[in-house]
Amino acid sequence: MSLVTRKYIALFCAVGACTYVAACGDSNSEPDARIPNEFDAAGPDAGPDAAPPDATILSGTLAVIDTATTNVAADLPPSSGAVISVSFTDPKQDTGSVVVNTGQPGCKVIVYDLDATPPQHPAPELDQGAVTITGTDSPAGLCAFNAKAMKYVCVAGAPTAMPGGTVVTPGADPTKPATIANFMVDWSAADPVGMQVQLSGFANDKNNGVFPVVGVADAPDPAPQGHHVLAIGNPGAAAETLATATSATFFTGAGPTPVKRPFLKHGVDIKIEKAMGSIVAAITFTLKASGLADPAATPAIAPFKLDDASVKPEAMPLTATGDLNFSCSGAGGSCGDSSTTTGVLPAIVVQGSTTDGDLTDVPTFKMPAPKHKFATFSCSGIGSSVQLKMAAWAAVLATNPTKIETHVVRGAGVLDQKGIKPNAIVGASLVGWTVKK
Repeated sequence: MSLVTRKYIALFCAVGACTYVAACGDSNSEPDARIPNEFDAAGPDAGPDAAPPDATILSGTLAVIDTATTNVAADLPPSSGAVISVSFTDPKQDTGSVVVNTGQPGCKVIVYDLDATPPQHPAPELDQGAVTITGTDSPAGLCAFNAKAMKYVCVAGAPTAMPGGTVVTPGADPTKPATIANFMVDWSAADPVGMQVQLSGFANDKNNGVFPVVGVADAPDPAPQGHHVLAIGNPGAAAETLATATSATFFTGAGPTPVKRPFLKHGVDIKIEKAMGSIVAAITFTLKASGLADPAATPAIAPFKLDDASVKPEAMPLTATGDLNFSCSGAGGSCGDSSTTTGVLPAIVVQGSTTDGDLTDVPTFKMPAPKHKFATFSCSGIGSSVQLKMAAWAAVLATNPTKIETHVVRGAGVLDQKGIKPNAIVGASLVGWTVKK
């Protein structure tokens, strides 16, 4: 199984730590709801002068994933949650060098040289119609293309009015959540715990940006009935009272949070509906996820976990001395529930990206911008295992990475049908970061 390669920015905002490319507390940032899409990443976006698509066939991916982190680090609490990735690109506009391509299933490695003239870049993302996702355990909402951010953003519902007088209270220390409180707002109405919220309109820019929602609570008596306090992961919050009414927008699918809210349920149909686009027609997929836990089974089925013999996402080797094997069927592993939609086989995919950027003061979970070269890699296999060949891994390591981000996905999917349909995948994944010491 192969999904289209592209840049993504994960949004992992832990309580006490903001992650990923100015995603939190940055008034200029936009919600980025596009983590693993074939689960590749990295590198700069295409330049503003990218040519319009001249192809009648685009590459597309619709991914609905329940993901979890694998690193154990002081700055990365155990996290899991929703990933939704919607992406359409014109492959002709990708200027990277394909250095390995062994077909489907198989491996593909693309290297981008930022010192080239002009610098190489992934294909820009394109608007091909809104996408609606239903059947998830927490609301997915509508995924629409954001022209300013040049990517799809999934908004869970209408913005919540935030009246003047809303009070921001910083946490007692950087590890404690900040709170947003107003007696006129019942935050629980949006069912936001485990999502992200975009805040704007505050005079102190530290209070504007995108933050994980870690809880809702009652205000102290004698407040009116309802959950009037929103707890968010913003370690830089500043005490402030909002002067002018604005709104808060909740969105989902941007990645794991410490709340670890379940996103997909065993045996439930996930319906993905894409509206008509300028090139890609309207389409509907209905898929059941692979890789989830089924506690009611006899014996109970554990969620997706790589077996003991597998390479782990947080411990990718920094030398190419042999093929890399990933499997969930051996000792210590679990492939999760493998019952899928009729006619669709479960698969396992390993994908990721590198950076050669400076890691000074960079958290475990952040990929700094590359300086000279970066690579994206994707290997797929039908069933319960996949192999990343030594030659492919050597090509990845030739970019001299300082950090590698790796996703291993267990999912059920539908492949592109000659450009008529985008790829679609629903399942579970693991993500980890390997740091060069």
